[in-house]
Amino acid sequence: MDPLMKRLKTLVGEEEYCGNNVDIAACLQKLGRTRDLYIESTFSFADAVNTNAAVLVYVGASNEAAGYRKVGRLPLTSAHLKLASRSRIATYIEDRAQAFYDVGVEGPLDQCVQTIPGYHSRLDVGDALAHVFPHEMWLQVGSRETPMLADHGRTVAYLPPCQKSAFKIWIFVVIQHPEDVVFVNHLVYHEVTRGYQKGTPTKNRWDAVGGNVVILHQDLVFAHRYATRAAAAVIKGSRDVW
Repeated sequence: MDPLMKRLKTLVGEEEYCGNNVDIAACLQKLGRTRDLYIESTFSFADAVNTNAAVLVYVGASNEAAGYRKVGRLPLTSAHLKLASRSRIATYIEDRAQAFYDVGVEGPLDQCVQTIPGYHSRLDVGDALAHVFPHEMWLQVGSRETPMLADHGRTVAYLPPCQKSAFKIWIFVVIQHPEDVVFVNHLVYHEVTRGYQKGTPTKNRWDAVGGNVVILHQDLVFAHRYATRAAAAVIKGSRDVW
């Protein structure tokens, strides 16, 4: 069996989803049919845009999509995050999510958006660029399946190397684990399930997803249509996505 597929199937089949029900058999079956979506070479935004694939996974390419301070390479441990004085990062995430909720910003109480100093994008989109939204980190606790989502641009997302125990299943088709970069074409509906390597302590069951949403000149019509007429979210009829 292909070494990459063997590793991913083992990851999906043997690890933990914090009590969530995941159709492992269906996931493994679809995973085997999507081998061509995994790119084991340098991440290239231009090449990704020029493919017809809705989703691509660049294996081990996070340092090509993002950098950290002048050192450049992304840290291998979570010590650099320094998100709060307390050592339990999961508690920090929950407290920050609750603080947003308390002031009227509705959203899940197990995730928050955080700009982490030092992280920056390395995307090179050239003259085709219309707009790049600021680099952000999504911090999440535990494991759950997201609803169907749609972004208004092209998404470049990565799991930092410091997330050694976390992984994600995108639309039950492709698997993203630490250091992988996922490219999602504009207006692609998707859902994500989070999981963790077996034996990961509860306090360490959190993950950070970094990345950017990019709009190219050729996407402007799609982006405008999305912004004015999109209706995809948890609540029927809501226009809030992400």
